[in-house]
Amino acid sequence: MKIAQWVTFGLIATLGMSASAEAEEARPYWGFQLTYTDYQGDLTGSGLGFGILGGYKSGGRLSIPLQLAYGPNSTYIVNPGLDYIFWKPGPIETYIHGGYGWYATEVKFSFGDVKMRGSGPDVGLGADLVQNPGATIGMGVVCRFVRYTQADDSRVQNDINGRQIDVYIRWKIFFDSRTRSSESGTTKSSE
Repeated sequence: MKIAQWVTFGLIATLGMSASAEAEEARPYWGFQLTYTDYQGDLTGSGLGFGILGGYKSGGRLSIPLQLAYGPNSTYIVNPGLDYIFWKPGPIETYIHGGYGWYATEVKFSFGDVKMRGSGPDVGLGADLVQNPGATIGMGVVCRFVRYTQADDSRVQNDINGRQIDVYIRWKIFFDSRTRSSESGTTKSSE
């Protein structure tokens, strides 16, 4: 578990330092995500989830997303991260993802349902198709290394491996500051 955390933090730091500014304007976005989750650790099962996205894409290759999601087993997720676009063949932006999330879930035991909380790093790979300058649609896969360390019932161990694989489809809409500034009557002057 510690190795995965160090790899994730190292990936984020390396990508943050290697990002270069390009001519593209930086802008915020929001979107939706539909996810299929498969649990692979101490928890078992699979199912569909959904989430909302918000974030900021730099003028270069970096994007800082924040995901708020609901998944199988009544799982709630808050997951900030960093996406780095490493390849742009035409309208496709291929990226790697690194992040760290906080999770709350409900696990079924023979004596009843127990609410548990945990956290952990996540890494992934995906691609977005740029539909037009204001929207993308994409898909990807993320491996989440979640450790549930707080249970609401003392009969449950406090270190459950909640590793999971998520396959997702997402849609993002970008806000264009040029449109907002021209609507408000202000213009940018070139010097």
